[in-house]
Amino acid sequence: MTTELGITKVIEAEDGQKAVDTYKAERPDLVLMDITMPEKDGIAALKEIVEFDKNAKVVMASSIGTSEKLAEAIELGAYNFL
Repeated sequence: MTTELGITKVIEAEDGQKAVDTYKAERPDLVLMDITMPEKDGIAALKEIVEFDKNAKVVMASSIGTSEKLAEAIELGAYNFL
């Protein structure tokens, strides 16, 4: 299904710091990021990614994120949330 959408490469990072490092190295078109992650949470990773690239498209995803955290993510530059 992802290839039908034009997505040819999917990269995973197991923690927030690796997500930031991977973003800087790969410059993906879209990031799906959980709020709750080890090393660096999704909010901190989002902030660092957006500071690096103000045009980054980051969609926050979390089943346990509070509306407060999701609002903070949007304020910091998240494109949207799931």
